[in-house]
Amino acid sequence: MNRRNWIAVASAEHARRGRDHGSVGFMQVGHGKLAPLRRIAPGDRVAYYAPATVLHGTDKLQSFVSIGVVQTGEPKRTWPTASWPGDAA
Repeated sequence: MNRRNWIAVASAEHARRGRDHGSVGFMQVGHGKLAPLRRIAPGDRVAYYAPATVLHGTDKLQSFVSIGVVQTGEPKRTWPTASWPGDAA
């Protein structure tokens, strides 16, 4: 298997939501854009870099906050509208 390594950029809060989701985590990146997520494959490794603690935060966290291995499954949008809760209009 040809594993690849990826860096996902998201707030620490978004990385935590995915990591702490039940027995199987999920990735939360790209504001619902599916095309970039379709490039990853099972077995690939992903490290999360968080520029801030929360989306649009000004705290300058600038740290790697999570690492994981991609499991099987298809990417999907989990919010049914064009904007996400809390996003600036």
